[in-house]
Amino acid sequence: MIRINILFIFFLNLCSFNLIQAQCAPASSESCELSNVICSLDELNGYSCKNTEKSNSTGCKPLCPSGGVPNNTSWWAFVTQGGNVCLNFKISNCSINGDGIQIGLYGDCNCNESIICNSTCNFVGINQLCGILSPCKTYYLYVDGCSGDVCDFEISIPIGGSGSP
Repeated sequence: MIRINILFIFFLNLCSFNLIQAQCAPASSESCELSNVICSLDELNGYSCKNTEKSNSTGCKPLCPSGGVPNNTSWWAFVTQGGNVCLNFKISNCSINGDGIQIGLYGDCNCNESIICNSTCNFVGINQLCGILSPCKTYYLYVDGCSGDVCDFEISIPIGGSGSP
């Protein structure tokens, strides 16, 4: 009986661990306007997540000034000390259709201030967004699945962030 209880507890812990791993913290939002503002890019350095599976068209239309269609967009907002900033996206495990993701950064939710926008579908590998940001301004980052694709990604900040503008 004790062995069964121990196996049951182990199974529950394993299930709980997988549920925790699947959640993104800080969480994304389904719309730009409802994004929780992250106080520093340091909070996104090493951040692992995946874009939402839920179909929504909350991205800009077109997604970038150069084109692109929003399908299943996830949003994050952050404030930085400004200066030259780069965000690396390590993309992997694309599922649904294998088309990859589109990523971009706006200075507003009305899609008037495109900082860097990549409407090209990015598959596995590392993709970089770089731009010159203003201090104390809120920026809006999106990740969108090409044709509804869902991909895992990890963000690293090789240049800039809160400590080195």
